[in-house]
Amino acid sequence: MRSTGGPSIFTLPEKVIPERLQILLRLCLDVPVKRPMIQTFSKHFRAIQRKPSAYLMQVVKKLQKHAEALEQVVAERSRELQTEMLKADALLREMLPASIVRRLRNKQVIAPEMFNSATITFSDIPVFQKSVSAKSPLAIIAFLNMVYSHLDRLIEAFDVYKVETISDSYLIASGLPVQNGQEHARETCRLAAALVKATNRLPDISFTGKPVQLRIGINTGPVVAAVIGTRMPRYCLFGDTMNTASRMESTGEEGKINISMETKVLLDNSPDAFRIEAREPISIKGKGIMRTFWVAERA
Repeated sequence: MRSTGGPSIFTLPEKVIPERLQILLRLCLDVPVKRPMIQTFSKHFRAIQRKPSAYLMQVVKKLQKHAEALEQVVAERSRELQTEMLKADALLREMLPASIVRRLRNKQVIAPEMFNSATITFSDIPVFQKSVSAKSPLAIIAFLNMVYSHLDRLIEAFDVYKVETISDSYLIASGLPVQNGQEHARETCRLAAALVKATNRLPDISFTGKPVQLRIGINTGPVVAAVIGTRMPRYCLFGDTMNTASRMESTGEEGKINISMETKVLLDNSPDAFRIEAREPISIKGKGIMRTFWVAERA
């Protein structure tokens, strides 16, 4: 046999090999996707050979067993690959929104996205800054893990997205990446009230038995979201709405929820009966004098 430029890899001595066997062999020498399965080959080979030799049939049987074993190995490897892909997807969904993960899997370009109205929540633990220097790093980590693992379980019941935690700061958004109409202010404030109530049952970092007090700030407005980076991509939020939400948190008080006028306007139209209390106008860095409000769920 010798190589050729045709679809088959080799040419065959036509005068020596019967025509039907030539056709079968050419199929076997074709490109891999066109080659017959071993079961098909065995069926046609038996039909061609009126008196197949024991040696040839033994070879065919061995090839068939090898093909079956190979199929089992491939199937097992495919199942293992699927399991690992599911684990990778689960890990990605902890870092990125599920909708973003699906688009990345489909090799779609993730362009920055503008949300005309979303509600942003910043929270921190004021006692953390007071106590961090007096405690060991391991004690600090154990405390933060206890608090934020508890909060992570709570947010699953609300239409919000946890963006990230940085030290003792906790950043949550609603209305993105999946838009929810005008419900984002309501969902966020309901969650904030639940967080304040839940953390009151946790001991603080000073180990005095006092409850943990979150300081929460909320603001509503336009936000730009984008996936930043390729090695460890992060879902990041940008815009003045973020800055103002951070100011709502820093000018708030322990155990209270401080909201902006923009958030209050949406809450005024909410079916939930929130208790809203106006604060004295305060000076906000970079914003000037602002009217802000304390908010809580009615008992």
